[in-house]
Amino acid sequence: MRHHRPPQRPSHRPPSSPFPGRPRPRVQDIFAHYPSDHPSSFPKDFIQLKDVKALGERPTPPGGPIPSRLEQPVAREHTRSPTLLVPEPTLPSRSLAEEVRERSRTTADSLPEDVLVELFDLYREEPFSRRRDNWDWHKIAHVCRKWREVVLASALRLDLQLYCTYRIPVDKMLSHSPAFPIVIEYVYGRMLPQDKDSILSALQQPHRVRKINISAHDPTMHAIVMAACDSFPLLDSLELRSSSQNTFVVPGTFLRGDAPQLRYIRLDGVALPARSPLLASTRSLVELHLERIPTEARTPVDVLLSALHRMPQLGYFSIHFLATPTRSPATGSLVHAEAPVVLPALERLRFRGDSAYLEEFLESSHSQPILSLSACNHGWNW
Repeated sequence: MRHHRPPQRPSHRPPSSPFPGRPRPRVQDIFAHYPSDHPSSFPKDFIQLKDVKALGERPTPPGGPIPSRLEQPVAREHTRSPTLLVPEPTLPSRSLAEEVRERSRTTADSLPEDVLVELFDLYREEPFSRRRDNWDWHKIAHVCRKWREVVLASALRLDLQLYCTYRIPVDKMLSHSPAFPIVIEYVYGRMLPQDKDSILSALQQPHRVRKINISAHDPTMHAIVMAACDSFPLLDSLELRSSSQNTFVVPGTFLRGDAPQLRYIRLDGVALPARSPLLASTRSLVELHLERIPTEARTPVDVLLSALHRMPQLGYFSIHFLATPTRSPATGSLVHAEAPVVLPALERLRFRGDSAYLEEFLESSHSQPILSLSACNHGWNW
C-alpha cells in the first residue's frame, strides 16, 4: 500500500529575495536568458560562485556589508591588560662558549700523575682478574706517551713484572723490556721445545727471577734444575711438579742453597736431599709443602726438625709420603731428639704417611696449640 503525502499548503511568508521589487528568479531561467557564461553577460548584481571562491571573499549584498560579530561595538567597557615585555635571551659569544666547554671537559690527559697511578693500581687489584702476576700493564703503557711514562716511573707501586709462559718469545721480551722482575710459570699446558729454551733463557738472569712455577717431566725437570745453580736473591715462591711416576731428587747445588726471600715452597714429586742447604737458608719461609715423597727418600725426624727450627715464621707445614708395598715398623730407624724442638709459629699441620713418623714428629717438637691438624695413614684418617 502506497502512502500519499498530503499536499503542502502555500506559505504566506513572503519569499526572501536578494532582488527587491522583483520576483525571485529561477536558475534555469537565468541560464536560459543568458546563454553565455562570461561574467559580462550576467546582471551586475549577480556573481558566480566560482568567482567568489577565486576572490576569497563573500559577495557584497545590495544593502551594504554586514558587520561581523567582532566588529560590532561592545556595550561594556573593555580594559586591555598591560603587555609583559620579556627580554630575549642573549647567547654568549663563540669564544666564551668554547672556553666554558673546555673548562667543563675532563680528559685523561688533564688528570695529574698521582691520580693516574691510583687508577692503574685499582685496575691491577681488580677482584675479577685471573692473576695479579700477569696483569696487562703493557696495554696501558701503549695508550699514549704520558701513560707510558707514568707506568714505567711507578714500577714498584704497580708491581710491574715480566711474565714468562707458554708460546711467549722470552728472549725477545727480555731484550726489549726494562729490568723488571721475572715470573716463570709453565703449568697446565703442553711444553714444547721452544718453551724449554725460554725457561733456560729466563734462568740465566737469577738476580731478577721472583717466582718459579713449573710442571714438567723428568728430563725437562733435570735440565731446569741443573740450570738453576746460582743464587736467587729475589725469589719468593718456588713450585716444582714432576709429571713422572718416579720421584725426582733435587741435587744439593740447586739454587746454590741461597734463597733468603723464599716464603712459599711446594715440591710435588720432587724430593730434597736429607741435609739440603736450601731449607737451611730459608728463614722467611711461611708455607712448606713436600708432596709425594718415597718412603726410602724420607728425611729423618731430627734432621727435618732441625731445618724447621730455623724457620721462625713457618705457619703451615704439609708432608706426604708415598705408600710402600711392604710396611715395616719405622720407629727403629728414627732418631729421637734429646729435647723438643720449638716451632713458634706453626698453626697448621698436614701429614700423610706412617703413623710412627707422625708420632715421632709430635713427640720431638713443641709448638703453640695447632689450630688445624690433618693426618692420613694410607688407610685410616684421624
